[in-house]
Parts: sequence; structure tokens; C-alpha cells
Amino acid sequence: MKRHFQAGRKAREEEDHNADGKIDLITEYDGDLVLKSRADTDFDGRMDTFIEYAGGTKLEQTEDRNGDRQIDALYRFDENGHVELEKFDEDFDRHFEIVSERSAGKLVRRSIDAKKKGSPQRIEQFDANEVLIQVQLDENVDGRIDVWNFYAAGGGEKLERQEQDSDHDGEIDTWVELDPATGQELSVRRDTDGDGKADSWRNNDAGGLAQRVEEDRDKDGKADRVVFYEGGQAVRFEEDDDGDGRPDVRGTLDADGSVEFEEREPTKDGKYYLRVYDSCGEKVKEEISTK
Repeated sequence: MKRHFQAGRKAREEEDHNADGKIDLITEYDGDLVLKSRADTDFDGRMDTFIEYAGGTKLEQTEDRNGDRQIDALYRFDENGHVELEKFDEDFDRHFEIVSERSAGKLVRRSIDAKKKGSPQRIEQFDANEVLIQVQLDENVDGRIDVWNFYAAGGGEKLERQEQDSDHDGEIDTWVELDPATGQELSVRRDTDGDGKADSWRNNDAGGLAQRVEEDRDKDGKADRVVFYEGGQAVRFEEDDDGDGRPDVRGTLDADGSVEFEEREPTKDGKYYLRVYDSCGEKVKEEISTK
């Protein structure tokens, strides 16, 4: 080891750790206070690890891990010496694809910009035990998140809830509830007109097949059309055309989801007088009953 002094104060140390006659660690000081260091950790004759200090505490460390003289890893530290930020250039193209944030040394957030667009396409959030709890995705790579995945507590990355911006306008318009054990969708709510409120609701069975779909066609916050399913196939429907909370139209659906028969209650007396028969979406017969 060689030590250099200025005005009687230690200014620099040089070390040769593998005894090959080449300096592989240089540390600069202000007296006893360390300022910075650079090291050749693979002993190839080139410095590859650089550390900056503040007040004698490590502040930042950068590394050239593949020997191309370009920084491809960066670490920043908190006042207790814990890593609080990490950046990695995984493919050595001078672009940091992965950025991780930590609190008290524990991972809380990781962003991944695999497409080199300057904004992440994937953001991961972690709880206090470093268990993944949320993943945000920019699926169309427009710089805005459009899918939010929420995971069940306890680890295992079991998805229990999802939110989507399906039309990429910056507003969430789809809400999905899932069974964490199977991954099947249990319910889906949609905002089809962009007013921020759900106007379509779908409930599924344990296997993910639709059982019931409700629609709010007049946007009053209440369902006025309900479609019932059997084995995932729409088979019948009810409609409340006048908004009184009672169905005044009901009918059956064919295999294509088209109306094959409907009956109406025009007088609101609980009796359905008008019956309409359809085939392939075309009316073929109409009956009116006076009883």
C-alpha cells in the first residue's frame, strides 16, 4: 500500500490486492474522511467500480461489469448504508432497463423499460416483506399504464383483481375480480361510455363461465337489462324499459345470442300480452293476448 499526503493530511491510498505489480484500488481522502474510490475488481488493468462518499458515508457506486468502459450498474445508498436505488443495463447497450427502489434495504418497487422507450412497460410493487403485490403494465407501449394487476396476500403471485384502461384514454374502464386459487374470472365490470362508472356487470361461475350479465342502458346507475346464461351460453333475458325497477320485456335467445322469442307487459299489470317470435334476428310472428 502507498499513502500520499498533502499539507500533512492523508489524501490518497493505492493498493495492489493480488500482488501483480498493478494498482487495483485507489482511495482518495480528506484527512481521515474518505471521498471516493475506484477499483479494478477483476484485475484486468482497468478500473471498473467507482464509489462516491459524502461525510464519510457511501453515497453512490457505479460499475462497468463487462469491461467496455461504460457504466452498466448504479447503486445509491441511504444514510444508513442501505441501497435505496439500483439501475441495471442488462444487455450493455447504454440504456438502464431495470430500476429498483428500496426502503431500509428492502425492495419496494421495480420498473422495467425493455423496449427502450424512456418510460417503463412494467412496474412491480412489493410489500414490507418483498412480496409482489401489484404489477402495472403499459401493453401498447404508449408511455401510459393501461393494466393494473393486484395479487393476493401471502405470496405465490396469485392474481385476485385487475383494472384496465382498455381504450387507452388514461381512464380505468374495466374492473375484474378473480379467484386467486384458479385464476378464473369471477366478475367483470365495464364502463362502456367513458363516464367513469360501470354500466355493465358480468358474474361468472367458479369455472369462469358467464352466469349473468347486467347492463345499465339509460345510465341511471341501475341495471335495466339482464341476460341469463346456462353453461356459458346466453339463453334468456329481461328488460326494464321504463326504469321502474320491474322487467316489462322478457324472452329467450338462440345459440348466436339473437332474440328468438320475447313477450311484453305494456300495461304494467303483471301480465305479458304481446308475444313476438323471431328467427335469425328477423320477426316471423306476433301475437296479442287480451287475457
